[in-house]
Amino acid sequence: MSLEQNFTDNVSDTVGEYTVTQFTRHMKSVVESQFSWVKVSGEISGFKVSHSGHAYFNLKDDKSIVACTCWSFAIKSLNVSLEDGMQVLIYGKVSIYGGQSKYQINVASVSHIGKGDLMQQFQLLKQRLQQEGLFLSEHKKKLPAYPQTLGIVTSMQGAVLQDMLHRVQNRYPVSILLYPVAVQGVGSAGEVEKAINVLGSGKYVRDAGPANEISVQPDLIIVARGGGSIEDLWSFNDEKVVRAIFASEVPVVSAIGHETDFVLSDFVADVRAPTPTAAIEMVLPVLPDLQQRLTRIIDFLRAFSSQYLLSKKELLCAHVPSSGWMIASLLYKEQRLDELYDRIIVRSLRNYEERLSRSKISTALIFNFIKKEKVKLQMLYNSLCATMGAFVFNLQRKMEVYEAKIHGLDVNSILKKGFILVKDQNGNIISSAARIKNKDYVNLVFADGVVLALCIEGKKDEK
Repeated sequence: MSLEQNFTDNVSDTVGEYTVTQFTRHMKSVVESQFSWVKVSGEISGFKVSHSGHAYFNLKDDKSIVACTCWSFAIKSLNVSLEDGMQVLIYGKVSIYGGQSKYQINVASVSHIGKGDLMQQFQLLKQRLQQEGLFLSEHKKKLPAYPQTLGIVTSMQGAVLQDMLHRVQNRYPVSILLYPVAVQGVGSAGEVEKAINVLGSGKYVRDAGPANEISVQPDLIIVARGGGSIEDLWSFNDEKVVRAIFASEVPVVSAIGHETDFVLSDFVADVRAPTPTAAIEMVLPVLPDLQQRLTRIIDFLRAFSSQYLLSKKELLCAHVPSSGWMIASLLYKEQRLDELYDRIIVRSLRNYEERLSRSKISTALIFNFIKKEKVKLQMLYNSLCATMGAFVFNLQRKMEVYEAKIHGLDVNSILKKGFILVKDQNGNIISSAARIKNKDYVNLVFADGVVLALCIEGKKDEK
């Protein structure tokens, strides 16, 4: 008799009928009466404490897993602090949680046996890689302030990718290079390693049209996945993944699990983010904030330049040169005049002193000579000032002409006349309608802000 036939032939109308709740209560009664208190040994994984203070974790060996609950009042009486990877012997009562129809052990006491296999592997590999220097801060690369292209290594499944893309659009839209991978299970570590190697070495191939593929490299890479147990996150403890992150030519941000989850990828990455969405917030600025900051800078530069030009005009009107080299030149010339003045006076005095000592010449003759030399020196100085004054006047006229031309070429002045500046998503100026395709997004830059526009239909100028 086959298993299927044996299963169907035993259907009977005499079997008692239960509701789901009745059946669960019955099974709970049977299990709890059959297994009152038990002792079970295994490795802790997925340990977490809820806001209520109750602790939840799994106890596992190489083949099976059983759920465990430790109520808050029981935790206070424990002699050990529980954590993932611990080998423990628990003492508790078997029960069934009807809300999920699963059996669990309500833990009363815990005895520490040792570190679990996975945690022991983690610590040994971490120690070896640390000794090699892979985690040193001197190897960390600085994140770009304004990245234009962002590489993301994560799964296409789940909410992580959608949350990250949504955060990108809200903060600072950039070009995304997505490399989808499996983030847990057999072969996932190899996929993650390959993705990092491809993106980090500039070998990512983007389709740019028929028979036109280009290799691109992101400005930085985010390796991301949601939270999970130590088994779920184990791919990011793989040595191949760690070494791929270390060898990447571009900065890598590790965004694995929740804030309390740590993997080896966190230690070797250039930056560790507590969550995937937090990684986006760390690497991308907020576009409206940048626009406000840019506006403030432009206003400051405009006010500063106006004040600067005004002050220089006033100096020019007072016959003081405005350009740095001219000021320095005049100052040097004035210093030279002072040196010549002193040299003439000192040398003349010295010569006449010598002559006095020899010929007893009257001191009146000396002072008469000095007076004549002073007049010559003053005339030389006046001539120099007149020449420089004319030069400065001509320079002032040229500066006024240049200032008028510069003001006419100012982008904001042009935009205020009703013109707009069209840029693509990478900030490049678009000067031809032929460069815009249907469904392309472009930035329309006005005098008072930027508008993101979608091209619905393009039409070339028939002229």
